[in-house]
Amino acid sequence: MRNVFIFFSVFFALGIFFADCVFANVSSDYKASELEKGVFAFFHLGDKSPDFDYWVKSTKHYEELSEKQQEEYLISESIRLGTGYGQFDVKKDLLHIETIVEIHYSEPEGDQPGKIYFQFPEQDDEYIPTFSYPYGHNEWVSLIINRLALFAEMPVQPEHLEAIKKRVPEPNVQYEAMLTLDVRPTKADHSAPIKIGTMAQWIMIGEIAYMKCEIENQATGKMMQLWDFVAPWYLEEYNYKNMPEDMKYPSPFDLMK
Repeated sequence: MRNVFIFFSVFFALGIFFADCVFANVSSDYKASELEKGVFAFFHLGDKSPDFDYWVKSTKHYEELSEKQQEEYLISESIRLGTGYGQFDVKKDLLHIETIVEIHYSEPEGDQPGKIYFQFPEQDDEYIPTFSYPYGHNEWVSLIINRLALFAEMPVQPEHLEAIKKRVPEPNVQYEAMLTLDVRPTKADHSAPIKIGTMAQWIMIGEIAYMKCEIENQATGKMMQLWDFVAPWYLEEYNYKNMPEDMKYPSPFDLMK
């Protein structure tokens, strides 16, 4: 009887060890991409779950695998995506976007202040910026960002203009820059996608939490900030995230006062 108990104890311990290893691997390998987070956000806004089998089987990598490898990949990716979807909080998590834009600035004229502009490459008058997240064969979630156009042409104070001049060589000349946005998804249309040829686009709307525009220093290769914006509703959270780590938590001595 004692031998049976010892065998059971060892078997039980090994089972726990194996389970811990599996979940540890899933957790460590999670790291959802920003593109995947966009799909998570879309489905969370509709209180729905993605079709993980369909999503994984639609990828090019899956199609290139052997039949045995496909089965293993489908299981591991479905677990990874399912974990990511469960961990994503659409009320708190932001979508991070980095995109190339063209910028220029103008000098003051008469009573008109100097201005700084940005536009997307090859942008025309009817252009509506969308940011796409792939889901399935020829199927995308397309994010439209509210009030983004308000930042395309901004008046600047004289002292700010002088700072811009130190970073941007010439007025009225287009330069490549980086626009960085943190966006909170707020609405999604799950009724039907917009068909463009063979492509299906599902529309999602988001609000700007934070954005900044930077230009590269040609001498050092480092990015130099031209301007940034923090939404009033996000300011407290932004300040907390950018606070030094030692200031985020109360000192034990403060708690004793």
